[in-house]
Amino acid sequence: MSSLPVDALKPFGSISAAWKAPSNIALIKYWGKRPNQIPQNPSLSFSLSACYTATTLSLIYSEVRKPIVVNGDENHPFMPKLTNFFNDIEINFPFLAKASISVITENSFPHSVGIASSASSFASLALCLCEIEQRLLGNEGFGSDFLQKASSVARIGSGSASRSVYGGYQVWGYLAELPNSTNDYAIPVTPSIDPKFLGLRDAVLVVSTKPKSLSSSNGHALMVDHPYAEARYAEAKLSLNALLKALKKGDLSAFINLCEQEALTLHGLIMSSRTTPMLLAPESLLMITKIREFRQQTGLPVGFTIDAGPNIHLLYLESHAPEVESFANAELKALCENGYVIFDKCGTGPERI
Repeated sequence: MSSLPVDALKPFGSISAAWKAPSNIALIKYWGKRPNQIPQNPSLSFSLSACYTATTLSLIYSEVRKPIVVNGDENHPFMPKLTNFFNDIEINFPFLAKASISVITENSFPHSVGIASSASSFASLALCLCEIEQRLLGNEGFGSDFLQKASSVARIGSGSASRSVYGGYQVWGYLAELPNSTNDYAIPVTPSIDPKFLGLRDAVLVVSTKPKSLSSSNGHALMVDHPYAEARYAEAKLSLNALLKALKKGDLSAFINLCEQEALTLHGLIMSSRTTPMLLAPESLLMITKIREFRQQTGLPVGFTIDAGPNIHLLYLESHAPEVESFANAELKALCENGYVIFDKCGTGPERI
């Protein structure tokens, strides 16, 4: 809990902060949760570079909190989720009880393209909020404790957002073999990883821009009575340990095999759930086939991952970008909706703006 009083904003009148935070791509998937945004299994992801959310949070002292305003609109579609978020975290930031809240937010990428906007949105918002708390306390700096708290706060809005307060690679969720791992916030694991993986590229092959037919919340709920749930949670821990080893050793073959296995396991779980629509499209399956054929024919270490939708993330190293991107443009782009491909890469993390 914060040591600040409920009227901490009063001497300032108003205060604002602005951050941009990246989206992230999970390689070991978070699928299934307990109350209070606690994951059933740990997850591992890397942050993107070009795909981010820029957010400005402004607080004005007010004896009575007024409705939240998002991008100048009191009826913005994001407002109900934001209202719940601020209500949930008020116990940690009591000064919010006497604040009019304005949020200005913009994504560098469109919705519904297979990139988690909720992760970057809540991460950037949490960073703004934690900076404001720092300034109200008279503290300076954005070190590890600051990022840890921002990760914990972001988790309340979106579990995957806990990972987006860091660049490089992150783990969220307790893993017995990983010191300092916890369900409360994500931790960076980049320093232990072979530098070649810092040059990881992600070409997002957009099969469809339609809104997801399965929301994240509904997806997690599928695991409550899923017949394979416990086996999945145990497997995820084994896979995460194995992927960390591959990342540390620079083992590209193991990395690709684990990423693809995880992606297809996620969709296997979805397809074996009750009354769940098929999320993969015919184009998705054809892309997977073409990627594997290209890998076999060229010997290049290229693979894929997939989130809970039809869009494919093509994974490859910076050193192989010319050949892989030529293949993507020649063979895969035509399978995308309107030829839509987003070329991105592993990023360095949030920035104060």
